[in-house]
Amino acid sequence: MEQAGDEYVGRTLSGLPRQDEKFAMLPPHFSPQDSAASAAIKVCFPNAPSALNWALNLALASLVYHAPALKRDLRPD
Repeated sequence: MEQAGDEYVGRTLSGLPRQDEKFAMLPPHFSPQDSAASAAIKVCFPNAPSALNWALNLALASLVYHAPALKRDLRPD
């Protein structure tokens, strides 16, 4: 139950509209059983401890999801 409360607070603090159905959406993520995602995490974060794999899964999925906006808005250098 605590996790649900933490998620609610995080979504509220991030400014997501509470009355919108999108409020209940999960963040971008890969399935923990996805071997391609697991291999990509090891390539992108080679020195990270395995205890952080759950967070790195979310980080990598977010980067992939937002790649078009990042390419558009960030300078190449």
